[in-house]
Amino acid sequence: MSLSKARRAESLDRLDIKSDRPLVVERMLKADAVMKEIHAIVETWEDNGEDDREKIWTPEEWLPAQQIKEKLMVPGKRTWENNEPWKES
Repeated sequence: MSLSKARRAESLDRLDIKSDRPLVVERMLKADAVMKEIHAIVETWEDNGEDDREKIWTPEEWLPAQQIKEKLMVPGKRTWENNEPWKES
């Protein structure tokens, strides 16, 4: 790991969610946006029916893809938008 990466990792470890709230909020919003994008992609994996799925996925590829989809789409995943960490304490 380069020195700059090590320093960045160390600074992230020291992130205080109360005093660094603007930075935390920015990262929370980015995390939610990325997760929404991933969900949108994963939801399309079967949208066009089994015939189209078979054109895109081999049976060997589909099994792990389906497992990934099931894990990602489990209800109850935390989104940061309405669950700020400072509200827990």
